[in-house]
Amino acid sequence: MFDELGVDHLFIDEAHYFKNLETPTKMERVAGIQTGGSERAFDLYMKARYLDERHAGHGLTFATGTRSANTMVEMYTMHGSLT
Repeated sequence: MFDELGVDHLFIDEAHYFKNLETPTKMERVAGIQTGGSERAFDLYMKARYLDERHAGHGLTFATGTRSANTMVEMYTMHGSLT
């Protein structure tokens, strides 16, 4: 259904609300690695993947005034999960 809307770019303000993306790992009980994720973050991830396939490198802009908590998962999610 998202693909039928004709969206070619998303500008996400308050992007820190989408940082809790589930990260599969075999590591257990490591500080900063959470095993569960939010549906909100996964939904945006899927839309971002779709836009990246259609408009490589030009489909998503994140904006936030909230600083990073510097956890491994948060840094991966906000800076590298789409590359």
